[in-house]
Amino acid sequence: MKTVLFWLPRLIAISIAIFLSVFAFDVFSMPAPFGKKMIGFTIHTIPSISILIIAIITWKKSFWGSFLFTLLFIAITFYFKTYNNATSFLILSIPLLFIALLYTLEYFYIKRK
Repeated sequence: MKTVLFWLPRLIAISIAIFLSVFAFDVFSMPAPFGKKMIGFTIHTIPSISILIIAIITWKKSFWGSFLFTLLFIAITFYFKTYNNATSFLILSIPLLFIALLYTLEYFYIKRK
């Protein structure tokens, strides 16, 4: 159980970051100079990069994982207004909340032992 609680939130976070990064590649289909495409690609990958940075920072600190992924859930929900559309809320926001809950479960499971 301990290994599942350790790996599951981290693997989901990495999976979400990869999933969001795929959408950044649509920038290259637009007619624009390569430099502008790279700027657009960089801007579109900011959410993925932030998820990966938080996952790296909180790799061994489950309390901070719970806290930071909850903050990221709130930030993405309100900044991108995912609460207006059920599909975007389920795809973008809910996985972050699920990751935060898994980190919380891991924290209390380890603390209890």
